[in-house]
Amino acid sequence: MLSRSLINLTGKIFAALIFLFASLPASIYGQITDLHPEWDSFYGKNTDTLPLRPHIGDYVTIHLSYRTENDSVLYDSHSAGGPVRFPLASPPFSGAIEEGIMGMSPGDTLKWNVSADSVFEVTFQSPLPAYILRGSMLRFEIELLNIESAGMVEAILDSARKEKENEERTMINNFLASVHTLAKPSESGLLFISLRDGHGRSATDGKRINVRYTCRLINDTAVLKDSADPVSFSRGMGEMVTGFEEGVDMMREGGRAILVIPSRIGFISMPYTPLVFEVELLGVE
Repeated sequence: MLSRSLINLTGKIFAALIFLFASLPASIYGQITDLHPEWDSFYGKNTDTLPLRPHIGDYVTIHLSYRTENDSVLYDSHSAGGPVRFPLASPPFSGAIEEGIMGMSPGDTLKWNVSADSVFEVTFQSPLPAYILRGSMLRFEIELLNIESAGMVEAILDSARKEKENEERTMINNFLASVHTLAKPSESGLLFISLRDGHGRSATDGKRINVRYTCRLINDTAVLKDSADPVSFSRGMGEMVTGFEEGVDMMREGGRAILVIPSRIGFISMPYTPLVFEVELLGVE
């Protein structure tokens, strides 16, 4: 039974593996015709005379698992969210799994042993964990599911991005129609809707701002944040999201406003999710 600390370390190991697949420098390798001595077996299902094989920079989709010599499973994509897709990078050492992938075709499965020392010290660039013996092997198994050119994947991602941007724009326009406002977006995309003009100091006159506000998703009445008590923050210090600070800078003490904040100046962790803040500026110091 793996300990919790080992499970946590396994997650970090796999994240590092996928990151390095994408970031290692590329070079050109020829087709592999012979198995590396450390590889156990190769199961080829593709019988084409000129089978499709991936090249450096292509995106590959694989099922991946790897374990220690005593069969302790460190990662298995079948039980960890499904297949993994990433751009194929240059092998960081002789016998690395990237070499095997470049010799495969969709439908092929490859099993082989890879030096644990090389995986940790070269690929992960970290010391070998105490629970893995120096000189031991990690047992990998890969099934190649699909190969896509970088251009094809980038086109798919670009199309998906544009679709999400259109959906966000529609949400914002629907909200503006529901509150019957003709407010125009600023250069950043912020929409400022004044509910009550303030007559005190401008927010831009001070460094410390006191506000009361609520925050919700634009298409949801559920409140994400409700500052029943006043909240204080320093201007220009990144304590609030960019769109919030921009909107407050347009206010004076005593004023109330609705800020419609597109995702690019909202929460980084919530892409394509516009926010609605209702803010009251209480004081400027």
